[in-house]
Amino acid sequence: MPKALFRCDASKQIGTGHVVRCLTLANELRKNGWTCAFSVSAETLQVVPMLSDSGFETMEPDSQADKYDLAIFDHYFLDASSEEKMRLHANYVLVIDDLANRRHDCDILVDQTYGRSPSDYKSLTPEPAHLLTGTQYALLRDQFAKARPAALERRAKEKGAIRNLFVLISGTDPDNVTLKVLSALESFGGLSVDLVLGHIAAERMNIQKLIAGRNIKWHRDVRDMAGMMSAADLAIGAGGTASWERCCLGLPTINIIIADNQELISRNLEEDGAICNLGWHTGITPGDIAACVNDLIQNPDKIVAMSEKAATICDGLGAGRVVEEINRLVLS
Repeated sequence: MPKALFRCDASKQIGTGHVVRCLTLANELRKNGWTCAFSVSAETLQVVPMLSDSGFETMEPDSQADKYDLAIFDHYFLDASSEEKMRLHANYVLVIDDLANRRHDCDILVDQTYGRSPSDYKSLTPEPAHLLTGTQYALLRDQFAKARPAALERRAKEKGAIRNLFVLISGTDPDNVTLKVLSALESFGGLSVDLVLGHIAAERMNIQKLIAGRNIKWHRDVRDMAGMMSAADLAIGAGGTASWERCCLGLPTINIIIADNQELISRNLEEDGAICNLGWHTGITPGDIAACVNDLIQNPDKIVAMSEKAATICDGLGAGRVVEEINRLVLS
């Protein structure tokens, strides 16, 4: 049975996205007969409880003693030097990245950014490396592909009507953008809101006060994210990994940038009409968010157009395609 080791982390500052997409790939590998383990910080297990519940072995960084068929890195603070050292413990190395800003020593590189080209990594990876770029390799849990047909059918019938909002900025929201969003939605009492935010969010006490008495449900540990997104008519979220989840389900989105790696994603999605991009969170007021929500309520045709375009960008089958490439290289 082939073995893979994941090196990734989560924290209040860097969020949960790296670990969540690694868990997605690990589950797909497990379905294909692989045994997977995670090399993570202690804080990671606190921030992402689903990792502890996943059944995968976890260990502290640099404590691995076994030999692995594949090591997988998803970490902005690690580069070619760390990956090269891991070759003492692994036959092959795969890197998940979306920055294209540093060298990697890998055999496979995955960058699911919309509009990313293999040429962006040509000078940053060894010549033989397999470069898997674009949203066809987006690492989404299989629940999204399963929910996609019904979600798209429902949106077509709704014809742009907005009744249910889905709000997810990030799992930890260190910049407290969620407070801005909730303040913006105070004037929309007729809308139902599903808010997704982790249990360690810095402003959780203020958020609890702000949503008291309002038609807002706060979800802290969501297992059926696809189901919740499918039931929403409009999302307000950041331009990270959740972008591909929303696209898969044709969910129109008011986009807010909270990290550098989200600029390219947000720009490309905006240019193609798949999102309404408000830009960096630092330059946005609750009034800006409220004005955008109101405009979309008044113009359902914009919702329909965004939904149709978003649905063409990601089909939710990327994890399977990545595992096919892994098996072809590592197990052949």
